[in-house]
Amino acid sequence: VLCCAVSQPVISVLSCICVGAVSQPVISIDGTKGWGVVLKCESGGWFPEPVMEWLDSSGTILPADGPPERHRDSEDLYAVTQHATVNKTDTNRFTCRVHQTEINHLKETEIHVPDDVFPKSQVGLIVGLSIAAVAVLAASAGVYKWRKHTGEFNLDV
Repeated sequence: VLCCAVSQPVISVLSCICVGAVSQPVISIDGTKGWGVVLKCESGGWFPEPVMEWLDSSGTILPADGPPERHRDSEDLYAVTQHATVNKTDTNRFTCRVHQTEINHLKETEIHVPDDVFPKSQVGLIVGLSIAAVAVLAASAGVYKWRKHTGEFNLDV
């Protein structure tokens, strides 16, 4: 408990802020969504209530997947959890920052998400199958025209 007492001849003020034993934010990979990876950040032991935010490797704040989940324990300390879906970047490094503005207390944790965790693009497969389908249609049309031209195409059975 941090306390500050100010005494004047007429007024006496006592101001206290209770600082919990905050935990280092813990980041985990919670799955994939679309072409991105869903990250989850959790931290507890905060008082007053903290702000949680996600950043990319250049320090730009990233949008979270909705508001943070906040819970208070029996000692009135806050535990905060927040998700963010991140897309592949040149570094794949992301930071979860928890900041208690009233007492200027900050904790952050960085994660590196390996390339192979991100969903694979199916563009190559789709292009390859499209080319194969066009080739089969072109070959079929060629055989049809050749048989029609040579007279080998007989509809009488």
